Amino acid sequence: LRRSGDKGHTFGAIRTLAACNATAFYTNPLGLVDRIRGTVWLAYVRCPIPATINPSVSAFVNCTQLLRSSLDHGVTWSPEMVVDGTTPQHDGGVGAGLQLASGRLLFPRNGAGSMISDDGGESWRLGSKLQHGGESQAVQLANTSVLMQMRAVATYAYIWLRSDDGGETFGPPLLHTTPFVPDCPTSVLLDEHGRLLLSHPNPTNHTLPRPLGRRNLTISIGAFDAGGTVVWHDAVVVFAGPSGYSSLASVTKWDLDIVGAVGVVYEMSTDGKEPLDFEGVQLAIISMPA
Repeated sequence: LRRSGDKGHTFGAIRTLAACNATAFYTNPLGLVDRIRGTVWLAYVRCPIPATINPSVSAFVNCTQLLRSSLDHGVTWSPEMVVDGTTPQHDGGVGAGLQLASGRLLFPRNGAGSMISDDGGESWRLGSKLQHGGESQAVQLANTSVLMQMRAVATYAYIWLRSDDGGETFGPPLLHTTPFVPDCPTSVLLDEHGRLLLSHPNPTNHTLPRPLGRRNLTISIGAFDAGGTVVWHDAVVVFAGPSGYSSLASVTKWDLDIVGAVGVVYEMSTDGKEPLDFEGVQLAIISMPA
């Protein structure tokens, strides 16, 4: 964990909240701010390290979903809490959680559905189980429905599911191929103008085998037409080099002197090599076109 006290201009030293050891590792943290109570939530999973490593078998099995909270903006944290009903599970989500207009707290569960609290985190429960994709993120639309978007693994597409009950249950999956996404998780955000933003790699070569093609991190801008279909009409290139996973965030409350500002954290590499060598994680504040 790294904290910033100056709106992202500088960050403090790295702090370890959960240390890996010879028997287990931790992965896929998601942050969530309860703007009603001021609590910061952190969800992540602990996975056992198998006695024998098999490269053809995923290590993300029999994992345990964990939660911690902070009441002082991440200076101190509560002990780990295990969420009932989530063990065993595959790895957790990516990006960030979501607070709905109703005050409900919601964490995506990496294609497995949602984890929900209606009492400020005093208790958590699971929504309906999904098995359509992986590495999901969620956004609440202007009509209060929840859109869950997922990575469609091993394809050049992504999946959308819609919920009309606050993330408890979701409708059928819809496969999308526009804008082009090269087998990588995307992040989704509704901006202050009601537009849908999607951050994703956007290579010029659409025929590269996975996981190549993760470059040119882009924020695509879409708007809903009268029939409820998203029409993508503009895009902003954030980083024109090797780049992959990303997470969008609203920074409208930061009082920045940047018109239409939106924040995006993304993994990147400056050595020009693919796949990424996890050289760094970058925070960018982008001015979006009106």
